[in-house]
Amino acid sequence: MSVLSSGPAASDKFTWKQWRILIALGLLHLSRAMGKSLQAPLYPPEAISKGVSAASIGAIFSIYELTVFLMCPFLAKIINRMGYTMSIHLGMLLTGMCYISIGLLDLASSADTFLWVSLTTRMVEAVGTAIVYMSVFAVVLASFPNSVACTYTIIEFCYGCGSVIGPVVGSILLQDTNFMVPFVSVGALMLLVSYLAPCLLPQGLVSSSALGRETDKMNFASVVSSLRITAVQVNMVCIAVTTSVYSFYAPVLQPHLLKFQLSPLEISVTFVLMFGTAMVAMPIAGQISDKFVPGLLLTAIGLVAIFFGSMFIGPAPFVHVKVIWPACAAGLVVAGLGMACVLGGCFVDGISALIEHGYDDDLETFGLMTALFSASYSLGSFVGPFVSGLLYNSLGFRASTYFVLLSTLFALVTILAYVVVGAVEMPPTAPEPGKEVSYESERNVKPTKENPLDIGIDCIYGSAQLFY
Repeated sequence: MSVLSSGPAASDKFTWKQWRILIALGLLHLSRAMGKSLQAPLYPPEAISKGVSAASIGAIFSIYELTVFLMCPFLAKIINRMGYTMSIHLGMLLTGMCYISIGLLDLASSADTFLWVSLTTRMVEAVGTAIVYMSVFAVVLASFPNSVACTYTIIEFCYGCGSVIGPVVGSILLQDTNFMVPFVSVGALMLLVSYLAPCLLPQGLVSSSALGRETDKMNFASVVSSLRITAVQVNMVCIAVTTSVYSFYAPVLQPHLLKFQLSPLEISVTFVLMFGTAMVAMPIAGQISDKFVPGLLLTAIGLVAIFFGSMFIGPAPFVHVKVIWPACAAGLVVAGLGMACVLGGCFVDGISALIEHGYDDDLETFGLMTALFSASYSLGSFVGPFVSGLLYNSLGFRASTYFVLLSTLFALVTILAYVVVGAVEMPPTAPEPGKEVSYESERNVKPTKENPLDIGIDCIYGSAQLFY
């Protein structure tokens, strides 16, 4: 798995120019995570107070991922024309204005106004976030070709820090002020970062010639061919199930936690438990899967952890234990560990499957798996909140967790069927000789004034034209 760990990984290998880029990307991830993590603990109670139903709240959360999934093929071409620096500025500008708009929903006079403005705002926010995500992904591969894994670990750590800071600071502000202040504050921070980050990024980061090309590995036929690989299908199912479980709780966990008589700050900290645990454990899970435990085995272990953790979050109706906050918190932590194992194991196992079926061990394959990974992630994140809102209205929180448990069991059965029974899959399709552009051959291209850092980032735009 050299594609994940090739080259120097120590931070002291970075140049000053790379440090500037890293600081910019860290600020982007930190502020984005602060905003996104505010919504689950703070938004539902405000929506309920305005008369919005749980099903509508679920739709508001799920429309975000659906918009990302549908818009990315079109956004790739827009980014191609604007360039990364301007794209990042525009994406953060849109996202910041959306969070300010969410804060201003405190002034909404009716449930219909609140609902439709929320849906519109979430769709625009999804467009801005997708622009930033796609641009950052390309910047990392273009600027850190020899330390991709190390760089991603650092910026994902920044995202994890933002996910912890956002709910905590937001809850403190909410206690002393009102719903408007936390969202307007984080929106203003994003607007500031939208102007600061481009100042840290070098101009002309990638040439237009690099953006205009697309390797055969990333065309539609090649992606369809990769989807015929049974191991890839299994991993995509597991990713979709895992993200649907995580996003399932976003619109309905806050009302469930009210029965424990927790303060807004305590509720926000509870929300952090699952995602915070997953963010901390995910790099470790990836390393374990890469070096010690087969990815599919780690995925199965993670699904088992999600199943047992989810049993105690409600708890499930058949679990006859007292409904107490410590049991719910412990369930969230265990489920978070399981989520880390699944996502880390699936990504490594998916890349291994592609390599075994004729794809080279290079960053183009890394980009292809990232596209498939992100597509499954978005699908699960769309289904989870949409279903939870509907089930919460009709069944309540505890009974609705059957969806989580049954989905997890379905993923485990899928793995079992793949391992024990086996599946009939298409013959491996190797890239046609003479057509593939090797990343290794492009790595040695030296930047020039006419062609700065043109190092084969086609995998980003090939994947973006198909998936998130």
